[in-house]
Amino acid sequence: MQEINAIVCDDNEFFRKKIIKIVKEFFTNYKQYKIIIHEFEDYDDNFLKIIDDKNIRNKIYILDLITPHRSGVDIARIIREKDFESYLILITSFFEDNLKPVVSKMRNYLGYVSKDKNYKAELIDCFNYIIKNGFKITCFRIMSNNINFLVEIEDINYITINKKISTIYCQQKQLETNKPLSYFKMLGNDFIQTHKSCIVNKNNVEYFDISTRMIKFKNGDFLGLVSVRYAKELSQELTYKA
Repeated sequence: MQEINAIVCDDNEFFRKKIIKIVKEFFTNYKQYKIIIHEFEDYDDNFLKIIDDKNIRNKIYILDLITPHRSGVDIARIIREKDFESYLILITSFFEDNLKPVVSKMRNYLGYVSKDKNYKAELIDCFNYIIKNGFKITCFRIMSNNINFLVEIEDINYITINKKISTIYCQQKQLETNKPLSYFKMLGNDFIQTHKSCIVNKNNVEYFDISTRMIKFKNGDFLGLVSVRYAKELSQELTYKA
């Protein structure tokens, strides 16, 4: 069973309870998920700890636009500085078009829900989108040469390690980091081992040449770091030519 953490913040207790009820009722229909509710009336220190807690995964933030001490838009920005995958929903009693561009380009931002309209239907639309698309890592930050880079996973061709330095080979750039190769297990099953010191993003592979043990990527790059140990498995995972 997969845990989903719904973080609900609204300074109006009556409305906050109604939101929580909608969340619980919706996810009751999906037995594969265990919904955990985190309830707040303001963006206080305990709320900020939720943002920083890496052990709390699969987050849905339902954020009041205005609370006594902070803005939901400001909180959304703080969340996105540290967390790219959680879903963001802003709740408001009014709608101002000038606020829309502030958050509309944020990753996994699902929009404003108006308290004055059919907010239950709008929330359910958001939850259906989440169920359909799921929770997955699409990017991450990495330090390389003392610069903090945002790396899109779909942009990575392969990652190697040599003398405790991992090199991320993206389609247009290379980044070096002191993270071990095991760190990149977080990238999931789309990355497969080709050698004890190399993993490959199979989504970016054009073909694997079995006879030469050479991988060609869709952007034209080649990789020859394929050991005999992994060659048979690769021929099953990748498009290949004999």
